[in-house]
Amino acid sequence: MTVDTSTDLPTKLLTLINVSAAKPDTPDAKRARLSVPFTKIRQADARAKIAALLKQQQSLSFQEDAQPALDPTSTTPTAPTTTSTTEPDPFHIHFASLGSHGKAASVLATAQASSSTSSSTSASLAYTLAKSNHDGLGDTLAYNTPHSLPITLQDRLQETVRTAYHSYLQSRHHRPPTTFQRSTLSLLQSHADLLHSHIPLTQHEEVRETVSAHLLSHVQKTRRVILRNNERLAKAAARDGAKGKGGDAMDVEEEEAIKEGGAGANDDLDEIVRDQGFTRPKILVLLPLRNSAVAWVDSLSSVSGCVEGLVNASTKAHEESLSISAKRFLRDFTLPEGTLDRLAQPDAVSRFPADHVATFRGNIDDSFVLGFKVTRKEWRAYARYYDADIILASPLGLRLAIEKDDDSDFLSSIEIVVADQLDVMQMQNWEHVKFVFSHLNHIPRKVHQSTDFARVRQWSLDGAAPHLRQTILLSSLDTPEIRALFLPLTNVAGRRRVLRGGGEGEGGGVMGRVRDGVRQVFAKFDCANAQAEGDVRLAHFTTKTLPTLLKSAIASSKTLIFVPSYFDFVLLVDHLQKLEKKGELKFTSISEYSNNREIARAREAFFSGKKDFLVVTERFHFYRRYVLRGARTLIFYAPPLHASYYAEVAGMPFAPSQSSSSEEVVVEAEDVSVQTVFCQFDFLRLCGVVGRKRAMRMCGIAAVAAEENGGEEEEGEKQRLTECGGA
Repeated sequence: MTVDTSTDLPTKLLTLINVSAAKPDTPDAKRARLSVPFTKIRQADARAKIAALLKQQQSLSFQEDAQPALDPTSTTPTAPTTTSTTEPDPFHIHFASLGSHGKAASVLATAQASSSTSSSTSASLAYTLAKSNHDGLGDTLAYNTPHSLPITLQDRLQETVRTAYHSYLQSRHHRPPTTFQRSTLSLLQSHADLLHSHIPLTQHEEVRETVSAHLLSHVQKTRRVILRNNERLAKAAARDGAKGKGGDAMDVEEEEAIKEGGAGANDDLDEIVRDQGFTRPKILVLLPLRNSAVAWVDSLSSVSGCVEGLVNASTKAHEESLSISAKRFLRDFTLPEGTLDRLAQPDAVSRFPADHVATFRGNIDDSFVLGFKVTRKEWRAYARYYDADIILASPLGLRLAIEKDDDSDFLSSIEIVVADQLDVMQMQNWEHVKFVFSHLNHIPRKVHQSTDFARVRQWSLDGAAPHLRQTILLSSLDTPEIRALFLPLTNVAGRRRVLRGGGEGEGGGVMGRVRDGVRQVFAKFDCANAQAEGDVRLAHFTTKTLPTLLKSAIASSKTLIFVPSYFDFVLLVDHLQKLEKKGELKFTSISEYSNNREIARAREAFFSGKKDFLVVTERFHFYRRYVLRGARTLIFYAPPLHASYYAEVAGMPFAPSQSSSSEEVVVEAEDVSVQTVFCQFDFLRLCGVVGRKRAMRMCGIAAVAAEENGGEEEEGEKQRLTECGGA
């Protein structure tokens, strides 16, 4: 049978396999012979595979566990239950070369199928991918995604990691895993994609610890499978060398391999032992700052089960007990000795909000890439990219590393990617995040010495790795950019999105934090095209909002304009400069690029009345968190990305003076007004300010009662949210 080379994928694979086939095929040499027929890697007719998968799906059913549902209000710890021997481990179901998920992913890759967003199931596919009704139900973590594994209390962690995880929680917090951690772990171990965009600051550490245990469990399980398959291959080679003595009977080890690998009894052992990717790195953790990397490495190394090379920031004072790589890590990722960190001082909590202290305390450099190699006993930092199991990186650092060497092959076999603090990354450069995700799970462009093609999983050869990769997106904010990162994911295990379970987004938002008596106005403008939203907003502000301010005896001075987007800031400042040249107003501006001298000059000019308008960006407030005194009229050019900033800015006129020499001016609430300009595309931001139900009415979304009606209008609501840039 001839090989179909009409696509780029088979051509690349044939080139790689031909190079590998040139290696010696002896018992003592590294395995290099091709054990898969060429017909398996060609672009085959998908109909036969789909029919086989449909038959397999009918015989494979996941029974709902009989245990009671989790009570989100329960605080009583329960001991981890043992795993049932009759229920297969989702790890083997999802990642095995011959597992049901792997076969379905290969069909999707070869048939070039795409994710469906309709509510009807497809008769041609064994799996319904990434349907739009995949949302989680708040804190209960109950999901209605088709083909999902039951959410139970079963602990699927690898034994060593489980022991280290519970020991870590006992030593750090003096408690076992919380109900929230057990629920989250159950969800993660289904290997479905997860978007949790409502993580409060108080639960961030719990999420980090749980995800760390899940990642290390995956690494250790993969390592265990590889070692056991090495033993099976050695035994098979010994059997082949002693033909006629043992017959063809299948031993216990081979039966276990078939059970774990999802293979049938007639499958070749060479196919069962396909347990690797093209390259070694399996885990990618994207973080915004180096201080975040310190916290993650602390959790990851502590739950790894290793006894050597552990990194613990709290033991920096006792560096003699640390390994060389751990000492180097702490030197590179913490502040130099003798450096004063003002956010680490006792009075920092009283001077700055808690989220600002947590984000910027420590080393806040945003360019780094670091590889970690995990063995049975050692946690080793600063491993080469191709020798690492886990890569921790910032989006900027990883992009610079890729572009420097023009090489992203070390990201070709990433099986789990975690992006933490996406809200902070959005205050950096979102293009770097998109760049990194666009370079994941591609077929390598080069042949790497460490690649053993006889051990590469079939779904990796088929180019189906994106359909098996688990993506975990964590944030404290729900934004259209994060949703856009989540929606294209095509994991065959499904997608989960945790909805906000009550609180500000569902209730009255942060408006309740604003002092009573302050006048709050929301001015809506119509915009039919999201692409033209920036120009339409500027036109509305310059023709409607600004002329009204200039005509007012009060609002024509002492007015603070808060602009969330830097691009809008540039356009607005350009327009105000033209008006200033005409003598129509006097203004000054501050952005995240302003230096200390420029900031001090602008603040003084506005407070003293030399300038009537002060224009600031949200990123400036994010990085500096200064109190800008002197304003009486507060204008939000658009709803802020961080809803809490609305209340913070609205409270600035009432902030007491930090200088003892200046006279204290008493400001009455009736003298302060807040105005917010918005359109329907600001729905998600508006939810945090005024609450979800009120935001739906303000944006003209009709399905306000969808949740009250038991979700009957959910699909209509989601369609409308999609049009508004929110779904």
